[in-house]
Amino acid sequence: MQFVGKHKKEHIRNHLMQQLENLAYRCAIDEFEHLMYDRKLSRVQLCKLWAEISNRYIPWNRISLEDIHQGKCWSHQTYIVERPFYYIQYDIAQISIYEFYLKMKNKQE
Repeated sequence: MQFVGKHKKEHIRNHLMQQLENLAYRCAIDEFEHLMYDRKLSRVQLCKLWAEISNRYIPWNRISLEDIHQGKCWSHQTYIVERPFYYIQYDIAQISIYEFYLKMKNKQE
C-alpha cells in the first residue's frame, strides 16, 4: 500500500464502499436474470422489470421513464445474454474476501 501512503485507511474504506455498491448491483443482476429467463417478456417489459429490481437494490441509480419506454435501460449489459448467471460468482468471491478481511482485522486488534 505504499502508493497510497498516509491515505491507506481512506483508500481501504473507499474500496470497501465501492465493492458494497457493486455487490448490490450484482445481486440486482442475478434477480433480473432469473426472472428474465423464467418469463417471456418484451424488451420494454424487461426494461420495466429491470427498473423495479434496480430501484430496490441500487436506488441511487435512477432510470429515466424515457429509457424504460424505449426499452434501452438494461440491454447494454451484454453479459446478461452472453454469460447468464455468471455475475453471481463475483458476489460469492467478494463475500469470501470480506470474511478474510474481517478475520485479518480482528487479529490486528
